[in-house]
Amino acid sequence: MKLYNLIILFILIFHSCDGQKNNITYPKEKIVNTETFDISSYEKLKDEQLTKNMLNPWTVETKLATGEKQELFSSADGNEITYFKSITPQEPALLKTIKRFYSNGKIAVEYETYVGILNPYPNAKYTLVGETKYYDKGGVLEKIENNEKIFENKKVNLPKLFSLLEKEPILDNLSSEEQKKLKELFFEEKNIDEITPRLLIQFFQENLKKENPENQYTLNGFFLNKNDRNDRESLEISYTDPKWIIKKDFYPVGWVTVEVNAQTGVVSNKKYHFENRP
Repeated sequence: MKLYNLIILFILIFHSCDGQKNNITYPKEKIVNTETFDISSYEKLKDEQLTKNMLNPWTVETKLATGEKQELFSSADGNEITYFKSITPQEPALLKTIKRFYSNGKIAVEYETYVGILNPYPNAKYTLVGETKYYDKGGVLEKIENNEKIFENKKVNLPKLFSLLEKEPILDNLSSEEQKKLKELFFEEKNIDEITPRLLIQFFQENLKKENPENQYTLNGFFLNKNDRNDRESLEISYTDPKWIIKKDFYPVGWVTVEVNAQTGVVSNKKYHFENRP
């Protein structure tokens, strides 16, 4: 999952400049960002992980003194190496900071986005929050892109989507066919009318505990519990104009999807999907 998340980050970062011209402003005075990527320390830590034969040795994860999670990683395009830094705050924060650095270690781009999984392509600009700042190879601020302007004529941007999902039940109801299939798969001892969304959510919670006893999710019955470190990162969010598509995964017992219209804020097409993955 972590490698998948990093691939998504690469896609997001390299498409983040796809903004409209009226969203961009240019500094009237010279502003220099002196932040650099510590390449030598990163390479040393990466080599140490390589000797341990880790699954994804190119990502170096550390916990900062502030309690934030820091992930360092890199990408090569020919002889050009690009470095990345992701800073994830502690719960209940839902946004993390992503920074991209040039091969010389100078900062190139910085912005904020969701702490969980994003499927941004081809609409990367919709998953960015606040401002995206672009720097030249000397660290001089070149331009600022206002991501909020994209939603001027829409009702639900990413922060508003979070607020909505905190109040949106994971499931509202189950069809008779779903109840019948759930009985066959998981609840043989139950009567059909006893198989309710609440029972299924309890079942989700129990299986999440079995899957990872040390890192348990705390489901509160809603799509998003931002006060739980794991639950806040469990959503997979994508945007296809005009709707947000949200997936909450309960592998290996299925997943739930819901759509939210960004123009109107209307929630629709909520569905439990039976597990079909290996």
